[in-house]
Amino acid sequence: MTAPFAACLAALLSCGQAWAAVALATRFIEHTVDGLEPGKSHPLHDLAPSYALRNAGDAAVDVLLSAERPGASPPYEPIPDPSWVRFAPGKLRIAPGETASSEIAIDLPDDPSIFGRRFEVVLLARTAGTGAVSAGVRSRLRFSVRPGPKALPRSAEALHCALEPDDLVLKAAKSGRSFGIRRREKARWRVVNRGAQPLRLAARAVPWPAEGPRLPAGYEPARGLGRVRFDPKRLHIGAGEAKDLEMSFAAPAGSRGSRTAFLVLMETSGGQAACSEGRVFVEFE
Repeated sequence: MTAPFAACLAALLSCGQAWAAVALATRFIEHTVDGLEPGKSHPLHDLAPSYALRNAGDAAVDVLLSAERPGASPPYEPIPDPSWVRFAPGKLRIAPGETASSEIAIDLPDDPSIFGRRFEVVLLARTAGTGAVSAGVRSRLRFSVRPGPKALPRSAEALHCALEPDDLVLKAAKSGRSFGIRRREKARWRVVNRGAQPLRLAARAVPWPAEGPRLPAGYEPARGLGRVRFDPKRLHIGAGEAKDLEMSFAAPAGSRGSRTAFLVLMETSGGQAACSEGRVFVEFE
């Protein structure tokens, strides 16, 4: 997710009789990346906007880049180790009014325990060597790790079909009322056929698997999934094509204050899972 340049923590630095404004700005406010694989390095230059910083002040500054653990924000967990995030370079020299960028990579450990989990990290850029006052800007990076190989059965076609994004997080849903995901940000699934053959698929909501990726703290498996509806009911997607899938869900009575989760599968007429599954997280107000 990008936004217009946002400047944070602007200050005035006194230097003799001169006054110099010290301020940083960035468009990289918040972004989410899905489906990363343990044991691999994931450069973000093809997956996310450039991590670019603009010197909004009137003096050249050195900017240090670092990653920090955030507070809890379910269904995302604070990143276990900020050193998973790597900057190249980790220090920028930016002239007044100019912009400089750093490449970000996420280096995941080869650890089966992180399969299917979602993490969040804070990216911090701050000026150095500006005396008692400085400027800084914080950004949020969220990412999910792909499910483990035993999470759900797969057909060979699963390598060529995907639901995007991996996760839909719906906050402040109305208990006991119907809501259409089409009315919300990131409201649609995008079903992408990357294979060489056309696919005929139908969507189905299923309970969270007992032996699959663990649910985030505070979430329970959804009940009443017969209330989930998809539009269209069936999709015919040509090779290399992508189509939208919309969903509505009537929340069960008594859901107020709860958090629930379920999965969405795209299946062939023979009932085989043909895509990576989608994950839905709902918070009822």
